[in-house]
Amino acid sequence: MSQSSSRLALPYLQPQQAQKHVTHNEALQRLDYLTQLTVVEYDAVTPPVTPQEGEVWALGATASGVWSGQGGKLAGWFNGGWLFIAPQEGWRAARGADLRIWTGTEWRTPAGPEPQNLVGVGINAESDLVNRLAVSADATLLTHEGAGHQLKINKAAETDTASLLFQTAFSGRAEMGTAGADDFAIKVSADGAAWSEAMRVRAVDGRAAFPSGAGIADGSAAAPSLGFLSETGTGLYRSGAKSLGIAIDGQERMRIADGGVRIDGAVIGAAVTQSATDMTAGRLVKTGDFGLGDAIALTAADNLNMLTVAGLFYNPTSGNCANNNYPIFSAGVLVNQRRTNTNWAQQFISYGGDSTVGAIRQFTRSYGALGWTPWSEVIHQGRLVGPVSQSGGMPTGCVIERGSNANGSYMRWADGTQICTLRRSVSTAIATGHLGGFRSGNEVWVYPAQFAVGTLPVMSGAALDGTAISVVFPGGATAQQAAWSVTAITSQSAATRTVTMSAIGRWF
Repeated sequence: MSQSSSRLALPYLQPQQAQKHVTHNEALQRLDYLTQLTVVEYDAVTPPVTPQEGEVWALGATASGVWSGQGGKLAGWFNGGWLFIAPQEGWRAARGADLRIWTGTEWRTPAGPEPQNLVGVGINAESDLVNRLAVSADATLLTHEGAGHQLKINKAAETDTASLLFQTAFSGRAEMGTAGADDFAIKVSADGAAWSEAMRVRAVDGRAAFPSGAGIADGSAAAPSLGFLSETGTGLYRSGAKSLGIAIDGQERMRIADGGVRIDGAVIGAAVTQSATDMTAGRLVKTGDFGLGDAIALTAADNLNMLTVAGLFYNPTSGNCANNNYPIFSAGVLVNQRRTNTNWAQQFISYGGDSTVGAIRQFTRSYGALGWTPWSEVIHQGRLVGPVSQSGGMPTGCVIERGSNANGSYMRWADGTQICTLRRSVSTAIATGHLGGFRSGNEVWVYPAQFAVGTLPVMSGAALDGTAISVVFPGGATAQQAAWSVTAITSQSAATRTVTMSAIGRWF
């Protein structure tokens, strides 16, 4: 006689068996385990940390830990230990509403009835007479069966509707399809009541219209936002704030902005002048018309006082400047702007011959009833600091000049002001009586830059070390130098002291 049942392996009571209650209780335990079988998880591979009495797991093939080697079995926690039972084909288990059948190799959801001519189908939802198919899920997949796949929405007549409706809380927000006509349309709504048509494609010819207007990406010259399939680098794009660009072959050729129109490339046709002297009103003037184009070269025979032709000129060499009334001997550009035969102005910009901004100099003058004015230099950033100069009291160089040498530092301004400064350490005794106090012996400061002959600068000084020490100039000052000494209230022995001095006057 077998010692256990053939299907559930329930142990039988044996003749003359001692403690028959143990065998009987084991059989009841297996019945409790397998009858109305419910599981915590299908295909479980990791044992729980704290299993609860009576819980069962359907193990996956790669079960690990204390489940290792038990893949495909049922694992139940009973009386503080694991009980493993191999399921038989056809056994059923449930995890909530998820009912599955053991096929011999896996737990599989049983197939439903044959889906032909059903009144309705509800997948995780209930269908009704309008929505015969209802699906409640995170996503719905319709895929191919080896090739392509079509989703067909068919209507009975042209005036009917075949569309996709997108809803929020069951209130329409967007719809696309053939609604009330065979034209394809897309419309949207903010409340499900008022609708705006965004696009309509006519069935008769495929032309698209945007009844509510259209906005497109900015794009670029290389990839215009509105272009052509056969030539992707040609079309329209937003070239900047309030700007519309037209690109040809990936390059911007025209820009229309709130400030005007820019065209890159030749402009031809009736909108431009037809000859070098075409004076038709409203036409655009081409390069070359009326003498416009490359700058006109000047020669040694061109006297600027006699140059009455308006235009742009270029002097290629300083050798052309002698006796021709240039502001300086230099190559450069000349702009001659004439208003009448008795009123015009000239501007000359020198070519410095190097990359420093200070080498560029700019001069202007004008012609009127009294003839030509003197040339006047225009000061720019590169000419603010540099050598200062003058002629007859008129500045002819930079605005500020600065320098230093062993005698200190100096600054000169174009108006004639000059400031010299000195900081020096001296080692001297302060022991000679002076105005109720004491002073050192005289020292001489030769200025780092001389003041104008016949002028006397204003002197000042201070001593930075010692007690009640100052600097005085007992010997007076000249345009070239000044005698000075250090003073103190008390007599002091020789020590290193730092003094500063300044002289303010004029260099012309």
